[in-house]
Order: sequence, then C-alpha cells, then structure tokens
Amino acid sequence: MAVDATNGAGLMRSFAFAPLVVITGVMLSWIYLKQGVERQLLVLPEIATIEIVLPTGSVDGMVDAWAQRGNGAYAAGRIVEPATDNALYYYQRALTQDSEHAASLAGIRRVVTYLLNTAEAAVFRNDWQVARHNAERIIAVKPRDVDALQILDRINRYEQLDTLAQAAIRQISAGRLTKPKGTNALATYRQMLALEPGNANAKQGIQAIAQRFLGFAQTAAFAQEHEKARGFIATAKSVDPNAPGLAEAEALTEQWTRMVQDQTIQDELLAASVALQKGRLAAPDEPNALALFESVLSKDPQSEAALRGKALVAEALLDRARSHTAAGDLVEAETSIGSAEAAGAATDALGEVKNELLYQRALVRARSGEFDKIYRIGELEARRQALPTYPRRASGDGWVELLFTVSETGKVIDAHVTVSSDSKFEEAALRAIDRWRFKPYLVGGRPMPVRTGVRFAFQG
Repeated sequence: MAVDATNGAGLMRSFAFAPLVVITGVMLSWIYLKQGVERQLLVLPEIATIEIVLPTGSVDGMVDAWAQRGNGAYAAGRIVEPATDNALYYYQRALTQDSEHAASLAGIRRVVTYLLNTAEAAVFRNDWQVARHNAERIIAVKPRDVDALQILDRINRYEQLDTLAQAAIRQISAGRLTKPKGTNALATYRQMLALEPGNANAKQGIQAIAQRFLGFAQTAAFAQEHEKARGFIATAKSVDPNAPGLAEAEALTEQWTRMVQDQTIQDELLAASVALQKGRLAAPDEPNALALFESVLSKDPQSEAALRGKALVAEALLDRARSHTAAGDLVEAETSIGSAEAAGAATDALGEVKNELLYQRALVRARSGEFDKIYRIGELEARRQALPTYPRRASGDGWVELLFTVSETGKVIDAHVTVSSDSKFEEAALRAIDRWRFKPYLVGGRPMPVRTGVRFAFQG
C-alpha cells in the first residue's frame, strides 16, 4: 500500500512534539517540587537511604509511539482519565497493532496495579463506591483478574454485613429483639453469621440479647411476676443456651421473688423492670431504670434486688456503648459510657469499653489521614522489602523521597512522592514501596495505622 509522504511527515512531527510536551511538563513539575523541598524536609523525620545500582547492559530499540504516549500520560498522572488521553488508552492502542509489545504489556500491568492499590485504599477507608469503580475498571481490562474479583466479593460482603449491623442496632433500639419474626435483631445477627461464620459483632450481639432477657427475668422476678420471669429465662435459653449466668439467673429469680414484700418498693421495682425492658436505662429518659433502682436503695440500702438491678443497668449501658462503638457512632458511645459510670459499672469492664472507644477514635483519625507524628522507617519492622529497578529512561544518579501509610494489617497505602531529583525515578520508587510489607505497629497493644517515609537513591 502506498503511503502519503506529506501525512507521514506530519505524523512524525506529532510524535516528535509529544516527548517535548512531556519533558516540558516534567521540568515544570520539578521546579514546583524544588520550591517546596526545604519546607517538606523541615517536617519529615530522618529517612533511611537505600542504594540501587544500575544493572549492566542497556535496552536497545525504539519504543512504539503509542507506548511513549502511554508512558508520558502515566508519568503525568493521567492513568485512566480523560477518556482518550490517558495511559491505559494509549497502551491499548499500541497493543491493537502489536499484541505482544512488551513495553505496552508492562504499561497495562502498571495501570492494573495502580487501580488495584486505589481500590484497596478505598476498601481501607470503607469507601465502597470508589473501591467497586476501580475494581470494575480492572475487570474491563482483565476480566479474570483474581485480585479484582476478590475485592468485589469483599465489597459485596462488607456492604451486606454493614447494612445488617446497622439494621440490628435500629431493631435493638426499637425493642425488636426476637420479634416480629424475620425482622428482629436476633434474626439479623444470625444472617450476619450465615454470611461470615464467626463474625465478632454478630456473636457479641446475640450474647447481649440473651443477657438482656436474663435481665428482664430478674427484674420481673423483683416485681413478683413469676410467669413472666420464667418466660424471659426460656427466651434467653433459646437465644443462647450457653449464656453466662443462666443457671444463676434461674436461682436468683426464685430467690428475689420471695424477697420483694414491701408494696412501695415492689411498685418501684416493677416500674424499673418496665423501664429496663423498654431500654429506658438512664437520663434523659424518664422514668428510667437507674433512677428507680436508686430510689429503692434510698429507702432500703441493703435491697439485693435494687443493687442487682442497678448492676444490670450498668451492664446494659456498657452493652449499648459497645454496640455504638462497633457501629462507629462514637458520640453516642461516649454518652452511654458516662451513664454506665454513673450507674457504678465495674471498673475493669468500664476501662475495657473506654479503651475500645479511644482506639476506634484513633483509627478514625488515622484512616482520614490525621496522624500525631511521622515515624522514622527504623521504628517499624519490615517483613518484606523490594528494591526499585533503575528506570530505563533515566540516566545518572537520582533519588526519590516518599511518604506512605502502614495500615493496621501492615500494608503500604496512600504512598506518594514528596520530592525527587528527577520524575523519571518516581514510578520505580512507588512500585517498589507498594510491595513492602510491615509488622503492624502496636499502640497500647492494638494495631494502628502509622505514617512514615523512605528515601530511595539511584546510581547510574
């Protein structure tokens, strides 16, 4: 087929112009970064340096024009957007001409890795929409990509579990513990266990429901409602046959039934029982169980029924605080903890719930990018390290400084370049740090995301 010489010359000029645009953009980026170097270095901790030596030999041959455009778009951050001016688009155009083109295949792999890391970071932030969007982009490029399919499966499961957990909390707040059939907290928690056997929130929720019915039984017994007390105990057994304190509750129910004699105290204990059953545990609810039990104690400081009832209120308030904490409703959790403390909750249990609240608050801050300090890389224990490969398009010595987050599982996320000697080294540094894995950093014995940095030095 004949080729129009004029058009050919125009095409060559276009391809010659494209690298010039990329180089100009890189130089402008370098100038911008250079201006901020001193400020960045003032806040960064001492950063470890890793030397990488250029391997012997060189790569011959020219890179296809489409692949060059893809590399330029990737370096400029146009990974998958805009529609017809991004790295993925150019690599795919190159592969339509040569499906075995090594540079373009490598470019596709870089794009897939970028999308996978973006999706994982979104999962880490519980941003299901962004995670799903990036995983589906990977599937569009690699329909059978195992990592992307696993992310989609996890997103679906997490979304279902989150929806069910929120529904269970609403059902408990509305008093729908075991009724109506199919739309109650117990049924919802069992659905969660069907999706994820061993789910801690579901197990804790079921145990809390059983304990709630044991509490109902005891307060009903205080009010001499024998049949109602026995019915509550039977329900607790059906919810959790191994519920702690079940046998003791049966014995105490009978004992406390015989103890309540004074009519005034009986009336107050009955009102307290109703308030406890309906979840009116403490102020601002009126009448509430805590105030009623304290009223009984003001008349009879030795009332075993009122003492036990007040303890049940404290336990229920701690259960409520745990539920709010697990659901991420930390303000309500703090309110419930304050009421539990006023009710005389056990010091150990109260301390445990307070520590969990503090930990969840710290997690929320860390996951939103709020860190109290930037750790030195030497303060963390790396389980796996990877050295960057000297970039083929680079020459001479160079260096790149990175900041990144080590998640509570030890993965590297949110890595970005703070400053570098040449943008040609940045991609290699980011690819390398993404393969690092760390032992989770512990704060108070609990894994916590931390921010740290590293410097890669290249020798050519």
